Amino acid sequence: MINYAYESLFKQNSVYKNYAIAVYDGETLESIIRNDELYSQELELSTPLCSEGSLIYGTCEASSIKFKVTAGVGTLKNRKIIVNVQPEGAEDMLQIGVFYVYSDKISNDRYSREIVAYDILYTIINADMDEWYLSLALPMTLADFRTAFFTYFSIPQENVNLVNDSMVITRSILPDKLSGKDVINAICEANGCFGKIDNTGTFKYIFLNSVDTVPYTLYKQGSLQYEDYLVQPITALKVYSNNDIEIDIGSGTNMYVIEDNFLFYDKLVSDLTPYLENIYDIITATPTYRPLKFSTYGDPCVEAGDKITVTTPAGDTFVAFVLERKLTGLQALTDDFEADGLEYYEYDINSDSSQIRRIWNNTLVLQTQIENARCYVYAQRNTAAFNLTSSTETRIISIPLSAVDNTIPVFTGTIPLVMSADGEVTFKYYLDGVEINQDDNDTIYLTKGEQFVTITTFFEMLKNTRKTFSVTAQTGYRQSVEREQTAKIISLKDWIDNQSISVDVQAGTASFNYDYVDTPIDTTPPGALIDVGKIRAVIFASGLASEQPWDGHIDIVEDAAYWIIDDLPFGSATDSVSIDEQNPVGGTFTDTVSGWSITEITFESATDSVSITTHTDSFRRVLEDGSVRITEDNNTRITEGD
Repeated sequence: MINYAYESLFKQNSVYKNYAIAVYDGETLESIIRNDELYSQELELSTPLCSEGSLIYGTCEASSIKFKVTAGVGTLKNRKIIVNVQPEGAEDMLQIGVFYVYSDKISNDRYSREIVAYDILYTIINADMDEWYLSLALPMTLADFRTAFFTYFSIPQENVNLVNDSMVITRSILPDKLSGKDVINAICEANGCFGKIDNTGTFKYIFLNSVDTVPYTLYKQGSLQYEDYLVQPITALKVYSNNDIEIDIGSGTNMYVIEDNFLFYDKLVSDLTPYLENIYDIITATPTYRPLKFSTYGDPCVEAGDKITVTTPAGDTFVAFVLERKLTGLQALTDDFEADGLEYYEYDINSDSSQIRRIWNNTLVLQTQIENARCYVYAQRNTAAFNLTSSTETRIISIPLSAVDNTIPVFTGTIPLVMSADGEVTFKYYLDGVEINQDDNDTIYLTKGEQFVTITTFFEMLKNTRKTFSVTAQTGYRQSVEREQTAKIISLKDWIDNQSISVDVQAGTASFNYDYVDTPIDTTPPGALIDVGKIRAVIFASGLASEQPWDGHIDIVEDAAYWIIDDLPFGSATDSVSIDEQNPVGGTFTDTVSGWSITEITFESATDSVSITTHTDSFRRVLEDGSVRITEDNNTRITEGD
């Protein structure tokens, strides 16, 4: 709760509230919007802590504010705004929050502008953090890691020591669209807390077991709704790390699961367990509470995460937390509070989403472990959507590989797809366009709707070769029980719809005038859709080369040492040649030295040819005592003729 000396004045609707919204362009104050420019007494402040159906530790959600200004106010798009309110009789203003305008739209009647703004957490959770993560000088402690994170955004964070600040963070993943949300959620989850931006623009770490209590006895009649159960205390913690590592802390039936926190990767069970025990101690100390929601007088000092008590007309008192909060109005303020939660945590280890996350997390293997094992991983997601048909093979995966030794790479891929009807999908594997492992071709029968397929194979690569591995997919028809039953149902419906009965009363007979005809089975092959970014593919093996991009530039330097002809000294000389060649394998160059004459001493011109059979970053040619010596870097073979 915000500490404000005049907080009690907000509970009096008769007290006039003065607003001052400071508008900044960068750090320059542009204007201040006051009450007379706020339109139609409309303002809505939303400050969620965790809007999930149950408490998800590590959750960080952005706050937002919406209000209307008169049409004469200039555009606020992309401006920073600081919202302040001062109830009449107070000597100081209360700062409600710091926000950044996301939307500024003129109303249909052109009399007002509707403003939507978010706090800086909105920018953080939507930021791409791949380059930032790769730039870090890892390993470092979690305390330094989170400091580097907020320094990157130039945002102050609460000065607090977190329980797992000493945990060492290493480069545990090869990031692929790592978001700010992924990072900040992982930080908070690793410390058993939540996160939010407070009213001053500072990031705060919220622990539900260490907050003060705000009592409520007044609320709008009929607005109080609550469950018959209490959210039960957590009794066990299970953590899934990469490489299918499972760690269990505690016991009991109410188990909380952490399954995709990349900060826990690359750690032995014995090293990670003490940190998980710290998390366990925190989350099991969270007080039990009753899920509820109600409306009451508005108080801008109340914050998301505050502990509240609600007393019913019957005299019962319930404990809850402000997990979602919406403050509305300018003068007559109203607060809507909500706290969701299940009585017991539910976790389906076999759900598609859980399996996909675990499979993909296991592909983001610790780079240091891979390098120590002389192994390299190529990972890929699809950047385009694919519509599979029966008429042609569609290439859905293509990964270029380089081998520095004889090796057997292993491929695995997870492919979610949507089938338009039931049928087959066949996956084939190719190296440089030549089909391989035909016996391994996967033909899988799938029913209509969303499906999930895992495929795997392996192949050989020789030392110093480069290949492109690819996978194609094609749908096909299969006469299934489902299609047979569908045809029978259509036949029966057709017979019923077209049937008529002739009755001969005198003869006491009846006859059907429409014969039952079998409907042909639908043999239309299905289609299948693979959406953008859904494929997770990985190839790994020892002996693969790191796929670092080469800029096509080779620098060659020749050093001629100091030498003397009779009494005529010559200084050292350096000849540098720069070659830009996209594919230097087998390339050649010729270095021609013109002749020169000193008095009666003549040197003939010379031509020096160098042939490069495998590319290298650099090499040096040293002339000593009239002889030529070649020094080879990176096992590059160089032949020379003078």
